[in-house]
Amino acid sequence: AAFSTTQVRGFTTTQLNTFDATQLGAFTTTDVAAFTTLQVAGMSTTQIDTLTDAQFGALTSLQVGALTTTGFAALSVTDVGLLTSTQMAGLTSLQLAVLTTEQAATFSAEEMGVLTSRQIIGFTTTVVGALDATQIGGLSSLQIGSLTTTQVTALTIGSLSADQFTGFTTAQIGSLTTTQTASLTTEDIAAFSTLQMRGFTTTQLNAFDATQLGSLGTDDIAALTTTQISGLTTTQIDTLTDEQFGAFTSVSFGALTSVQVGSLSSTDFGSLTSLSISYLSTSGVTGMTTTQITAMTTEQLQGLTTSHIPAMSTTQIDTMSTEQIGSLTEAQAQSFTQEQLDSLTTDQMVAWLAAQGIG
Repeated sequence: AAFSTTQVRGFTTTQLNTFDATQLGAFTTTDVAAFTTLQVAGMSTTQIDTLTDAQFGALTSLQVGALTTTGFAALSVTDVGLLTSTQMAGLTSLQLAVLTTEQAATFSAEEMGVLTSRQIIGFTTTVVGALDATQIGGLSSLQIGSLTTTQVTALTIGSLSADQFTGFTTAQIGSLTTTQTASLTTEDIAAFSTLQMRGFTTTQLNAFDATQLGSLGTDDIAALTTTQISGLTTTQIDTLTDEQFGAFTSVSFGALTSVQVGSLSSTDFGSLTSLSISYLSTSGVTGMTTTQITAMTTEQLQGLTTSHIPAMSTTQIDTMSTEQIGSLTEAQAQSFTQEQLDSLTTDQMVAWLAAQGIG
């Protein structure tokens, strides 16, 4: 008479290890499903390999998870391809860590979708890099967010959908290579939240072309950190739209470097309000060109603080017209340094005195 499932579970791992292919083949799928996890873990790679497709398919998710890494690594590509979504749920990260690219290639999008965050981190970068578009498409944004930064750098970014990008953490975004960053589409970038945008490094943002930069919303621009703003190239600053430039916050203006300020187009500089100018750092103000200064309106000049003016060079001060100097407030006029006063022409000096109600 055949053994009952209860009796089958009574075999020790040592006893099962002595079973040859013929003896193992005598077990029904019901018998195989009844094996304990200890019995499955004790089976040799040869024995696992001799299981029929039906027997292998009868293994539960817990039994599949009990296979040793050596046993799992020894599975043929065919065997791995036979794993169902239910069985896949039982795999451990350690088992997935020994997966070959050939074995991984058998995973369907549906099977990829059942993997948990804990399982996914087991994939090697080699396997991650070999995943095709269909497999990557099976991952949810939450699964994408569980990938390690090392795994992310191996990922084929072009295969991700805009929705999947919403799962990226700031750390993952910061780990993208310049090549990956350059492959981001406008739809991908538009999908990032303002918090995610803050994850880009200055090097990555520097790799953004005009089209990519143009896809940033005003909220994205306003959310950029001071480091990100100061890291933008003058060309990138120049390509910002009026709406994007108008989204600059007090912090944004304060982050502009002297080189960036000096590179502002006449249109961008002309759009600055007195409040915007007041937000500029003293270093930023020193970058204003003589062309920009001579074009400053009376309203804009009011934005120069008593900290800004002493930091300006005599060349910048000398560029100011008598009308501009005369429109300064008393406090602004009194903030001139002696060196700046010495560089003024007679007419400019008259205007400077007039700004203080003298003369």
